[in-house]
Amino acid sequence: MKTVFGREMMPFSFPLYVMHVVHERRETTLVPHGHTFAELTVVSRGSAVHRVWLSDGSSFSYKIVPGQFFLVMPGEEHTFALGEEPLVVRNILFDPALTQHLPQLLMQNVPEPGAFFSPELPSGRRYPLRPIEDPAALCRVEDTLRRLMRDAFALPQTGMSCLLMLLQLMSELSAAARQQESTRPACSVRMLQLIDYLRENYSEETSVARLAEENGFSVRSLTAQFKAATGETVVGFLQRIRIEKACFFLRCTDMRITEVALAVGFGDPAYFDRLFRRQIGVTPTRYRALTCPGG
Repeated sequence: MKTVFGREMMPFSFPLYVMHVVHERRETTLVPHGHTFAELTVVSRGSAVHRVWLSDGSSFSYKIVPGQFFLVMPGEEHTFALGEEPLVVRNILFDPALTQHLPQLLMQNVPEPGAFFSPELPSGRRYPLRPIEDPAALCRVEDTLRRLMRDAFALPQTGMSCLLMLLQLMSELSAAARQQESTRPACSVRMLQLIDYLRENYSEETSVARLAEENGFSVRSLTAQFKAATGETVVGFLQRIRIEKACFFLRCTDMRITEVALAVGFGDPAYFDRLFRRQIGVTPTRYRALTCPGG
């Protein structure tokens, strides 16, 4: 059953609320959920993998780190796969229609065209955004967040003040988003979906040319965008994932070496043995002996 959070998350009658949240690693993955409101998140500390399901049913995931921000709109779902350290975020929950009640003169301060908070903005322009790297810009965002959190404790009496600070935050983040669009390496939602596909279907036989054709890239564009998104080539990424899965099978199952090789996508056990030794430093047989001494 789908988990959807509604207005009960906002304790006041005013359709805006700010939360300081620390996600502990009690479970490695939080429950996937959606909202009836918009949720703007700014990452303060820690890191995680952010997985998003869009309203059209497609999904993708990417790593989030301090200084990163994202906007989850109604109809979308998301979750975090947590790392070793807590993930500390600030969430601003608000009704997307809230900005329609602001004077038009004030709304002109939000950069257009393509403002980060426009309801018409395609999801591919909202995900993924790199962390804010400019120290001055990050300082301005943090200062606005602190003041917004302070005034949010006195809602609904401070509603207009919170609205104005939300507008200021929207302006600062929109500016950061626009700056990234002109400088960041191309990494589209389509590329993130392809990376997820390879993680989940690592054992299937494929090629760069086939992946490019099936996903609407040229081979050159796929190679460049994949390298920009992961720091690895497609072949190198796939080999690493396969060897990581092989290590799991060697540690946790009684499968024979040839069975492990086939299970992770290597039809040639001799090539699997050479690649395993190159990446791990020992043969699969030796690795199993070292990690399962009682086996």
